[in-house]
Amino acid sequence: KDFLNDSYAMEFGNAWVWIHDNQSQVVRALLQAGMINVNKEGRYLLDVNLASVDWPLRRKEAFASHVAGWLKHRFNIEAGGYSVQGKDDYDAIPGYETPLKDQHPFYNHTVNVDW
Repeated sequence: KDFLNDSYAMEFGNAWVWIHDNQSQVVRALLQAGMINVNKEGRYLLDVNLASVDWPLRRKEAFASHVAGWLKHRFNIEAGGYSVQGKDDYDAIPGYETPLKDQHPFYNHTVNVDW
């Protein structure tokens, strides 16, 4: 499936790439560069600048999932999609999130370190 050419219903919202493994050196570098935000629940969210794109939410979700797959393939980083319907606020209640495959030992335990 091609996320750029498929048709989607018009929904407002935003999507991010949720990085599950926050201890990777690549993730730590992205965090220091300001490309990853940590939301109030401790999720590491890579901002792929979809807020400024006039795409429906589902297309943004498809793109975020594509980037997550690329991160897995290129850097072996576990990641998935995360989106909020109706808002551009990653601290709002998520409309969709890729579930964790395993409970990562560091997930939600480094919030105080990075904030």
